[in-house]
Amino acid sequence: IKSAFFYMQFVVLYSIKIWRILTLKQTCISREDIITWLSTPDKSEIIARKHYQGTQCNYRMDELFGLANDFESSTDLRSISEISELSEDGYKFTETDWIHPFSSLSIHKHPRYFPPFDHYHYFFEICYVIDGFCEHIINPKAEAHPLTLHSGDFLVIPPGTHHMITMNSDSTIVNILIRKTNFEQVFLRNIPENSVLYQFFVNALYTQSSKRYILFRSNNDLSIKEIFYNMAVEYCNNQLYSNTLVNQYLSIIFTILLQKHNQSIEFSNDSSHTHSLIPAVVQYIEYHYAHTSIEDIAQHFNINASYLGKVFKEKTEHKLIDTLINTRIESAKKILSSTSISIEHVSELVGYNDTTHFIRVFKRKTGKTPLQYRKYTWQNQRSVSHR
Repeated sequence: IKSAFFYMQFVVLYSIKIWRILTLKQTCISREDIITWLSTPDKSEIIARKHYQGTQCNYRMDELFGLANDFESSTDLRSISEISELSEDGYKFTETDWIHPFSSLSIHKHPRYFPPFDHYHYFFEICYVIDGFCEHIINPKAEAHPLTLHSGDFLVIPPGTHHMITMNSDSTIVNILIRKTNFEQVFLRNIPENSVLYQFFVNALYTQSSKRYILFRSNNDLSIKEIFYNMAVEYCNNQLYSNTLVNQYLSIIFTILLQKHNQSIEFSNDSSHTHSLIPAVVQYIEYHYAHTSIEDIAQHFNINASYLGKVFKEKTEHKLIDTLINTRIESAKKILSSTSISIEHVSELVGYNDTTHFIRVFKRKTGKTPLQYRKYTWQNQRSVSHR
């Protein structure tokens, strides 16, 4: 892969292997080449794995620097001081050193059995688990609990977010690094504006909060994996219009995640951005009103139910419970006006197991019982048809 990779002097090797094949052999990279490269352990990974299996712990950072000569050599290797800046806040990385100047993103294989360490960067990062699992800790200094990722999971980490990753297994994980500086022009316009992902990126681009993430559990969606491999092939071959195709492939992945895996979205529990989740809460209610409760909604977004209700009221001027009820009643009105199914069945379809309670709530909201509302709408429909 073509851009300089990683945060240790010998790990840049992971990014340049396929790029070296292109420049030296002048051959096209195939899907099979990508899969082989990602799944085959590198010499450095084998050394790190052997150490971990013998000691049940990773090398320390200083030990790895001392072992640099034992790893495969490369004229492109650069020290950590050259590709990052070490401060009291940990290592921080810039777009210039991690993303090719003519690309909007870069793709990297994450090395197995390497030590986790606190770092952050000025670009977006997507951790995509192709096979296996890993653990991420967001905001390590807050002693956050590890976030376990499994095959197919997409973790999106915004700029400025401290995190660290542990992968002590033969799993296959890639990191997709995306420029912040032109994200709006290249990617944001292709994401539906009413989606939670759009709101997430807007907040990340224009606010200062640094403790957020969004996680999609795709359950190892094979269609996404195929699109990723197509994206990687275009990225490595770097032909005419390849950058455009690479960007479009990633936009398609975003859209599929929203279309097929909207119900699996997980967020960080960060009160500073709870307001930004309100559109997602409303969308969640629209999808799940018949089978959810306030407690279920709060649990889904990993937020205290009382706090969520308070923020929701501040943001929308409506109570969360009223929004849930109104969504159910609006759905009931559509069913009543367009079908002849029983009131009991309508009650069940919109989330009420007690028909009497449903009738009482419906009348309070509309001024009519469900049966009266049905007769009223049907009469109006007949009157319109006779005109």
